[in-house]
Amino acid sequence: MAGIVWSLVAGMGTTVGGLLVIALGRPGRRVLGSLLGFAGGVMTGVVIVDLIPSSLASGTPTTCALGFLTGLVLMATLEYCVPPPAINLWAREAHRQTYLRMGYLIAAGIALHNLPEGLAIGAGFASNEALGLAVALAIGLHDVPEGMGVAAPLRLGGISAATVLWLTSLAGLCTPLGALIGQALFGISRAFIAAGLALAGGAMVYIVRSEVWPEASGQSKAGARIGFLAGCLAAALLPLLGA
Repeated sequence: MAGIVWSLVAGMGTTVGGLLVIALGRPGRRVLGSLLGFAGGVMTGVVIVDLIPSSLASGTPTTCALGFLTGLVLMATLEYCVPPPAINLWAREAHRQTYLRMGYLIAAGIALHNLPEGLAIGAGFASNEALGLAVALAIGLHDVPEGMGVAAPLRLGGISAATVLWLTSLAGLCTPLGALIGQALFGISRAFIAAGLALAGGAMVYIVRSEVWPEASGQSKAGARIGFLAGCLAAALLPLLGA
């Protein structure tokens, strides 16, 4: 049950992103680059410090390797079938209908991509609560900029604040759905847990490499680097803080 609750909290990162855009407008490039870099650093750190060691402790190196590769292939396949639309918060040349189309496409893409992120949280909680919390934190941070990417074009297209919040929240609800599936699958045996943890690691590495880091460095290379290092440090400290 804790995994479902925390996956819901993580999924609401998209809602937080929507709230930030509504309250503050579009963030500066350095701010967004730093936030994305931090999210990428936390995700990478969680994979190295928690997910892979926990997978190896629960299963064999072969199980870990196969699970990790499966996570990479799963995300690559999903991206090929449903490529995530580019999150351009600064486009000014588009007309209202173009902004609306952009916002709806981003919302749909993020909703689909939140399913495997929920699987990662479910795998973490199937192993132990501390790991599940760490993964949920990493996913939640990653979801905040995605919520901004949904909210900004919709607001520019004239959509009301209430509707924007509803849409960003709806996209985030796919995360607990994925966590529910993950906990059902990975709670069967320790071998499933080991594979699930490694799969989550592969999926998160792919997300950072393919989506988070390119977007972060595209906004601000310096901000992305600083944010990434800070995120890695935060992930390394989480076990020490009893997270």
